[in-house]
Amino acid sequence: MSLSDLIHDPRMGELFLPYTLAFIASLVASYFSLKWFINVMQKGKLGYFSIYCFVVGIAVIILG
Repeated sequence: MSLSDLIHDPRMGELFLPYTLAFIASLVASYFSLKWFINVMQKGKLGYFSIYCFVVGIAVIILG
């Protein structure tokens, strides 16, 4: 789905709020995730990051 498809969608009026809320939730989650990750990198505690990668990798294998 491209941006032009969204703009010309006749249901855009009813989908505007869900799309906006999803965008804001994604923005907030990304901000805090990056803030946490930068903090982990500055402290040099990559053990936490390896656990995170392991959990996400297992989730991808199971759900994919």
